[in-house]
Amino acid sequence: MPEKTSVAGIALVLALTAGAAVAATSVEKAVALRQAGYKEMGKSFKAINDELKKDAPDTKLIAAEAKKVHGFSLAIPKWFPKDSGPETGIKMRAKADIWAEPAKFADATKALQVESQKLRVAAGKGDIEAVKVQFKATGGACGGCHKPFRAEEK
Repeated sequence: MPEKTSVAGIALVLALTAGAAVAATSVEKAVALRQAGYKEMGKSFKAINDELKKDAPDTKLIAAEAKKVHGFSLAIPKWFPKDSGPETGIKMRAKADIWAEPAKFADATKALQVESQKLRVAAGKGDIEAVKVQFKATGGACGGCHKPFRAEEK
């Protein structure tokens, strides 16, 4: 059942993301969608991390969560439509540099997509040692965006 839920969850977020990015009917909706997507991605990272701390990690759960992380990574470019940055006055941690340096942001996003794909593959094979190594690499790729493009929490 969790696999069906995770696939449905990813599909919903991706569908909403596409709709928000294309229609852009509301900046508030775009920002809310972006924030919700990152929260869900964070939950998946936490679930994987928690499993990796166990003596007998649940490889199926890790694989399902790694698949979600990769799905979210693919959606990130759509989460940042034009004019949805700090200039809106909406509370957010996204820095204006995302829109000022789009090539740099795209490179950082691509790095996360590549690393999360490797995590998805390792998790799908059930190789816990490989997952541990790749989980760290994927987290490092997250930092590639957090450091230059995310403001400190206030």
